[in-house]
Amino acid sequence: MARLGIWLSAGLLGAAVAATPAVADDKIAVSYDVSLGGSRVMKASYAVDIQEQAYISVLEAKTTGVSKLFSKIKLNLTASGSVADDGVLPKRYDYSRKKNDKHKQRNRMKFMMKSLGWD
Repeated sequence: MARLGIWLSAGLLGAAVAATPAVADDKIAVSYDVSLGGSRVMKASYAVDIQEQAYISVLEAKTTGVSKLFSKIKLNLTASGSVADDGVLPKRYDYSRKKNDKHKQRNRMKFMMKSLGWD
């Protein structure tokens, strides 16, 4: 399975040329279609929305087409927080990964920051 991760990473790098960017106001959205030998094997999208006092960033990826015969993977990642003059403060992070093949796996991680301070 490590090979699949390397293969998908290499595919994403190679798909940068085929990316479709969209920019409106303070939003950026990019989608990727990764193909191997003319067949689509993965689809990914990334969007970030930056406002005056807040941001949200979303990444979604999944295997498609013939690659689903070997491994079905779905990945979602969301991060959000506030924007201030001195930088950004993450407030929420959600990660989920679902893999359906002979070794079914589901990973989920959530992080929420209520407050941050130093004395």
